[in-house]
Amino acid sequence: MLALESLGEIAVGNKRAIAALINFIANSQNEIRNRMQAAESLGKIDPGNESAITALINLIGRSEYEFIHSMAAESLREIAVGNETAIDALVNLIATSEYEDTYWAAAESLGKIDPGNERAIEALVNLIVNSQDESTRRQAAASLGEIAVGNETAINALVNLIANSQDESTRRQAAESLGKIAVGKETAINALVNLIANSQDESTRRQAAESLGKIAVGNETAINALVNLIANSQDESTRRQAAESLGKIAVGNETAINALVKLNRYLTA
Repeated sequence: MLALESLGEIAVGNKRAIAALINFIANSQNEIRNRMQAAESLGKIDPGNESAITALINLIGRSEYEFIHSMAAESLREIAVGNETAIDALVNLIATSEYEDTYWAAAESLGKIDPGNERAIEALVNLIVNSQDESTRRQAAASLGEIAVGNETAINALVNLIANSQDESTRRQAAESLGKIAVGKETAINALVNLIANSQDESTRRQAAESLGKIAVGNETAINALVNLIANSQDESTRRQAAESLGKIAVGNETAINALVKLNRYLTA
């Protein structure tokens, strides 16, 4: 096991090491963990290696143990960027597994290996809709923030997650992801404005304000929401974040300028 792991650290591009690991994966009768370690090491020294990817996918298909499914999904995240077969395997894993840890691992991996992939986005959206576990929904939301730039289905899923979840950490993650994928999208901007108005959690309001600073340039509704946040919040960190976001989206806006001048006087008094 240690030798297999060490090869992954020191043998990048080495043809003998690559051949040895491929042979071990194909022929070893050793325990599954060792074969998985060999596949992971092969992925490190020869990224995108089809033998390593195939070995991990086969482990998912053949093993009845959920911990193996989770570990294989995590390993695919490192070695299978852009690989359609790996994406299909992860999507199918989400569809067929009954375990939250497996959902979580597959969702995180989908968020790393293929930005824009429609099947991956659809699987993550379905996970948000169907999972009863907030940690899993958060991970799916985080992954959408990595791969679903401009995707209306993903944006709507995150907007609905903000509206329907009772968990502030989940709403915060959805707001963060909207800040990455929903530039100029009115639906997302309105969801973040409503989150500022309705949440009682200052960390959530700060995240919504930060995301507005990324996606709402020139948007009057967003600017007014941030101005009101400066005026009404009792939390200095929240007010500072609102001010920072205004500095990004409200160039030349008199209402924003007056709010920032007033805030500066307060902070320096």
